[in-house]
Amino acid sequence: MGITDLFKARWKHPDENVRAEAVAKIDKEEILEELALHDISPSVRAAAAGKIKNLEQVKTIAQNNQEDFVVRKAAMQQLEDDPETLLQIAVYILDRESFCQVANLYSNQEMLARVAIYAQNEEVALEASSRIINQKLLEQIVFYSQVPNIRADAAARLHDQKILAGLAREDKECSVRLKAVEKLTDMDVLSEIAAKDAIPEIRAGAVLRLRDPEQLAKAATDPEKVVRRAAVKKITDPVTLAWIAVNDTSKTVQTEAVEKLIGDEHLLQVVKESYDPEIRCIAVSRMSNNEELITANVFSDPDIEVRKAGLMHLRTPEAIANVALTDPDLSLRFMALNRLEEPETLGAIRKSCDDPIMLAVINIKLGDCKPFAQLLPQLDTAMADKLLRLLDLECMDKLLHSCRERTVAEPLMRVFREEFCAKHIHVTEDNRTCSCLVCDAHVNDFLEDSKCTRCGLELLPADIQPGHYFFATTDAGTELVGICLEHGDDDTILANIGPEKMTMKIGNIKKIVSLEEYEMLKDKLWQATLVI
Repeated sequence: MGITDLFKARWKHPDENVRAEAVAKIDKEEILEELALHDISPSVRAAAAGKIKNLEQVKTIAQNNQEDFVVRKAAMQQLEDDPETLLQIAVYILDRESFCQVANLYSNQEMLARVAIYAQNEEVALEASSRIINQKLLEQIVFYSQVPNIRADAAARLHDQKILAGLAREDKECSVRLKAVEKLTDMDVLSEIAAKDAIPEIRAGAVLRLRDPEQLAKAATDPEKVVRRAAVKKITDPVTLAWIAVNDTSKTVQTEAVEKLIGDEHLLQVVKESYDPEIRCIAVSRMSNNEELITANVFSDPDIEVRKAGLMHLRTPEAIANVALTDPDLSLRFMALNRLEEPETLGAIRKSCDDPIMLAVINIKLGDCKPFAQLLPQLDTAMADKLLRLLDLECMDKLLHSCRERTVAEPLMRVFREEFCAKHIHVTEDNRTCSCLVCDAHVNDFLEDSKCTRCGLELLPADIQPGHYFFATTDAGTELVGICLEHGDDDTILANIGPEKMTMKIGNIKKIVSLEEYEMLKDKLWQATLVI
């Protein structure tokens, strides 16, 4: 057997890589066709298809939509000089990904236009259309394509104002008309469309292109909300915007108008004239921090949310104190009071205030919790609950550390958990958590320097009593559990830790529990790391 016979046999080799290499040396057309049509390996079929000289056979392979793309691609590259066949393949066979992979075969603008018009796959048509820059070809796509998205894409890149005007006025597809409107620069045509077109979305598209204030003001009275919203986006005249904010029938349009307003004069007009408290509230929130103007015009508003927005603008203690003393709503008076910290201001309010509830809270802020503890049991349940929910964290902190009577402590703790813990404390699913030593709510972080890292409450010596179990870490990092025996000095306790008695710094304590809670927790928590 000669060496030539040995080489020829390699195209029958069981290894596809060997067969693919052998194809490069094969010249016989019948062998190439056999491999291109019947070899089990796509890479071998592709290599053979790229060498076949029989163009009819190449066309058959290229147009076989069941064939692997790598094979069709090799065949298509053989048909570089046969645009009609390539066109048929693009129109009926290729998807967008395949089309992009053979983009060099479709670089001719006229061929791309034909693909854009006739392709069965919309993504292929869009890809072809996006590659066209010739204006005449884009016009052909707009006029002859049957797919609205393709026509709209082409219309969006047209420059001829006469053609665009015709499309904007008369085309049967709304998407095409909108794209044409967006490209129009003829203000007369745009004004006509904005005023007379039957379709609200088309009128709105035209309005977004207008510049004339009178035409925009007219569009702001259109019966359709979509058109009025478009007008608001373009209007800059504060008088017109204020009128819309007060008079439009749509809350959305009113909101968008007032949110564009700048200047206290026009915002104040909305505050005085609008019947909608939400719109008035937005207007107040956009005003400057002119305390004199806010005080004179906002705090007479009947809606509390509007007055709250006004309170946010106040900066001086005198103005805030005036709200705390005079507003008719208790919650707003508390909101103002919670912003005050200076003892001098609080003392001045106490002298002028005759409301026992306000006086009790002022006293808390000044360090005296007794009046509040005496007042709370005298209130009915609903009023007591409302009052506790109006307190800020600072007042809660002071009460939690000083009020141990059940009539005060129980409702205080319940409200604290609902109002503060629920907002600031996250409970892990596996319950491997630490408890805040004061609020007793499970939190995801341990204490640092005797302070709850979530609610901010500080651990005091009085918070841990003899008989309480505690979890702690030593300065060396060892984790342990013990029982409090008695208090030491201000920041230590004497404790039983295992069989030994030792002094423990309060700052090292991470969790305090009662005996009952310890019995429930000891089998679940820390059992792998703590030494009892």
